[in-house]
Amino acid sequence: MTPILHISTSTIRPTNDGDDELNHRSIELTPWDLRLIQVDYIQKGLLFKKSAETEESSSLIDHLKSTLSRTFNFYPLAGRFALTKNDNDNTYSFFIDCNGNGAEFVHAAADGVKVEDILDSVYFADDIVNHLFCMMDAWNYKGITKPLLAVQRVVFHFCKEKVVELKSKANVEMGTIDNNMISSLQAHMAHLWRAVTRARNLNPNQEVRYRIAVGVRQRMEPPLPKEYIGNGALGLIVKCTAGDPATLDLLTGCSPRFNVYGNDFGWGRSVVVQSKTQERKVGKLTVFPGPKEGSINFECCLWPETIRAMAGDAEFMQAMLT
Repeated sequence: MTPILHISTSTIRPTNDGDDELNHRSIELTPWDLRLIQVDYIQKGLLFKKSAETEESSSLIDHLKSTLSRTFNFYPLAGRFALTKNDNDNTYSFFIDCNGNGAEFVHAAADGVKVEDILDSVYFADDIVNHLFCMMDAWNYKGITKPLLAVQRVVFHFCKEKVVELKSKANVEMGTIDNNMISSLQAHMAHLWRAVTRARNLNPNQEVRYRIAVGVRQRMEPPLPKEYIGNGALGLIVKCTAGDPATLDLLTGCSPRFNVYGNDFGWGRSVVVQSKTQERKVGKLTVFPGPKEGSINFECCLWPETIRAMAGDAEFMQAMLT
């Protein structure tokens, strides 16, 4: 187990914490939000390399705290869930209380651990990564007492050239003319499900399912307001049999459109992004943009025997060769 040296834990509050309007504002939860009350916190980690100049400097920590405090002036991030009882029907309601209570900022160190220990590993170095998330056992409904925000098995990488190649191949097979009917993401999801299905060696008559979290922010009429920060997604399910050439039994979430590498907190661009352990359920595929523009990463949680079979799948692995 990796030794983690805890240095400090502090609560970062908004710079305008005394604003009465801020402290008394509340936000009702949408049906999309309420569906996720009983699931665990969604946590994504960004890994950065520190430059030699900042290796021994404490000023960067102070800078992070200061800028985070100003970020919390966007009041919902610094609030808590609130629970009220409805006396008329004996039910309870959740809402976000924008009380300015702030978020946890944990400063810790792991002597002897290098960025390469994570980057150079084919599988997640969970004994290291698990300790980088401070709310491993938190569930969303616990947001009443816990901050809504806190700061602290295989990734398949497809380079830009392979992304273009797979998209073009999928559109040719579909007989499309403009090469845009099948998107890059759709082509790569299809590539992955074919490999996973072959690797699982399922009965051809077995029903399998593929669930996709589809964002609706750009699809709503009228559109959602720009200030809306709640969930905006629907779960769609495709069913078929394992013998069907278009088959999956998987769950895909996130998007290669999310600018996860565009945040610079003083160390430059992040070098990798990944999820905490609880989010990695068997069959879960999380898609992120790759660190280089145009590339795509799939964070896949599958049984070890499935991964080993995929590693021996020439058709699948060819798409990841540069």
